[in-house]
Amino acid sequence: MSHHDHGAGGHETQDFTYKNILWVIPFSIVLLVIYVAICMYGYQGASTKERIAKQSILADTTLIPFKAHEAELLHGYSWADKEAGTVRIPIDIAMQKVIEDYNQTASTPQPQTHK
Repeated sequence: MSHHDHGAGGHETQDFTYKNILWVIPFSIVLLVIYVAICMYGYQGASTKERIAKQSILADTTLIPFKAHEAELLHGYSWADKEAGTVRIPIDIAMQKVIEDYNQTASTPQPQTHK
């Protein structure tokens, strides 16, 4: 079989034109804009997460002394007002005292008045 048996000729019959590839340019620009938008969104999300993490660390370090003071007030003994003779006691003991006082007053018979 010879080369001429396969068809009309050995080269492309249409000339190359830029019109055939002009649609690639707008398509490429659209893809580039989408890529940049995705990258910017990802960056904003990462910076927001980083900012929140830094704020929570800062909040924890500034709250530590406050939380320690509050825990000391709830679970320790101290004077609330020394002149009036008022003291602070641990909250679990205070709750137990309230329950004991309630049980004691509930079990004590109350005088009944007759009308």
